[in-house]
Amino acid sequence: MKQIEDRLEKLLKNSDPDDRDAINVAINTLDEKQALEISLFDLRGKGAYADYFIVCHGRSDRQVRALFESVFEQLKKSGHRAFGVEGEGLCHWVLMDYGNLIINIFYEPTRRFYNLDGLWPDAESIRGEEMAEILAGRKTVEEPE
Repeated sequence: MKQIEDRLEKLLKNSDPDDRDAINVAINTLDEKQALEISLFDLRGKGAYADYFIVCHGRSDRQVRALFESVFEQLKKSGHRAFGVEGEGLCHWVLMDYGNLIINIFYEPTRRFYNLDGLWPDAESIRGEEMAEILAGRKTVEEPE
């Protein structure tokens, strides 16, 4: 488990402390609200318009809305302000722009159709199962015995 947590630390190495905080708040909130297949991409140096991308999905538009609202509120409470939000009307793909961090919350079939996960095959990333292991390890450490 330590090696997997170290991969997350390595991925965030040399990142801005505000970006690191926003990423952790977003990922933890998505996990608490049962987002599926949470992935984090490090796009620094890839010509992307943001340094980090988070991609995840929900199984219904209602779940996507709940994920969006929770992440938005938690980031706001942590002092992070969105530059823009798109797609919150239909909730098939909600894009949240936090400058160096872009959060994409999809309805599952929409995620499969657009396949953002495949846009940067050479980017450093922690995807789906590996992220789930990291988050499960955090829960184990945080829960009192």
